[in-house]
Amino acid sequence: MPFDDSVIPHIAHDLQNPLTSIQGYAQMILMTQGDHLPADAHRNLETVLLSCAQLRRMILTFSYISQIQAGGFELQPAETSADGLANKAVEAMAGYAEMQK
Repeated sequence: MPFDDSVIPHIAHDLQNPLTSIQGYAQMILMTQGDHLPADAHRNLETVLLSCAQLRRMILTFSYISQIQAGGFELQPAETSADGLANKAVEAMAGYAEMQK
């Protein structure tokens, strides 16, 4: 049974709603209680925020692929820093590395 591409925007929207709530609550806890949290709890909340950002990028990628397949997406190449990308990748994995200790 083929997948109907018209549902992808709805799925992306439905995934972003709970993700926004998770991200908002994690940010609120860090902002209001961050100074009183144990270091490992603080790191765990930062990992939640990094994971939220990663999932948001995945949802956007999913939406972009749908737009590309439908012919409604135009790429706009831009320069970027390889160092910056590498640093972001290391930061994104730092929380996971800490949990493996």
